[in-house]
Amino acid sequence: AKAADAASRGMTLGNGTVEWENCTHEFSRATFFLAMTSAEPEKARLLGKSMEARMGAVRVTDVLEPHSWNRGMTRNYLALVKSELASLEHDVGRRGQLLREAVSDMEECLNLCGKWATIVPGSAPRLAKYCEWYGDILVRLFQATQETKAAESAVKAYRNAVEHLNRAGQVGPVPAIRWKIAKVYDSLGDFKEAST
Repeated sequence: AKAADAASRGMTLGNGTVEWENCTHEFSRATFFLAMTSAEPEKARLLGKSMEARMGAVRVTDVLEPHSWNRGMTRNYLALVKSELASLEHDVGRRGQLLREAVSDMEECLNLCGKWATIVPGSAPRLAKYCEWYGDILVRLFQATQETKAAESAVKAYRNAVEHLNRAGQVGPVPAIRWKIAKVYDSLGDFKEAST
């Protein structure tokens, strides 16, 4: 809560500047993680505040930092917020819409950050995490809609995460991601693939 308060105060000192974007990023991130520890209706309120701030950060980053990793990173967090909001949504149509928006935001994130990963090899672990989160959001979309394409895309996202981790020499998280792949195949009824 203190981090959100400090970032909120920083946001009042300017508008549409890089400094404002940095404070907005921290505010959105702090309220997002605070929401993860909160119960409804506080969770929904905090996620709403986080999403509003994050959307502002996306707009400003696109203008002020058009060739920055931050353009992708802000979309990653926007997607995570939308995905969490979807988990609270009782209206099936709205839940699906939020998840599809989150998928689109993550695709933009990976496109933008993927360009950086070819230039900055040290970004591979972060890109791996973004791929994993993309897979997680696609799994939620599959669970909400039973669209097989979403599950297949989740497997691809998880495999990309494993590839980035292997490239970075950070294999510790790989078994957990492979387990997620197996669970997706299990959900699809492909038990042979799930067991490999």
